[in-house]
Amino acid sequence: MQSKSCGKQRGRLYRQRRRSGLWKVLGASILAAAILSPEGASALQVHPAPEGLYAHQIGHAFFTVAMGMFVFWLQRRGLAGNRGWRYIQVACVFLAAWNLAAMSGHILELHLTEGAVASAAGSQPPLWVWILYGLKMDHLLCVPGMAFLYAGLRRLRFEARSGGGV
Repeated sequence: MQSKSCGKQRGRLYRQRRRSGLWKVLGASILAAAILSPEGASALQVHPAPEGLYAHQIGHAFFTVAMGMFVFWLQRRGLAGNRGWRYIQVACVFLAAWNLAAMSGHILELHLTEGAVASAAGSQPPLWVWILYGLKMDHLLCVPGMAFLYAGLRRLRFEARSGGGV
């Protein structure tokens, strides 16, 4: 009798695994189709001047101030002594720097004519072209910021589960 119920349970587990395997294959197929047949790259977000750009720049400014205040608050409360909060504090510094770089890049773009960068091609580009290029590499600040945020949250979760306190 017991072996019969075990057999039913194994059959049910097998069907559940088979169904979940089908969902994984279906999901992977949809993801592969989306990656391998792109229509257009929608990575560039254009902000129509002036209202869209102003709102976007104000968003950058508020986020930068919020990150600075959070760094200050963590230091003031003494939470930065904990490794998890220290990682989050470093993440806030990276994210604030990322926002400042993005804001600076937007401001520099406002002062450029449409063919300014193309006209510098073929010769030694002026310094502002290198600055613009550096500011467009803002992912070099954003990705480490997100990595530190993840590491900090993961560390805090680990400490909370192990009873180490925060």
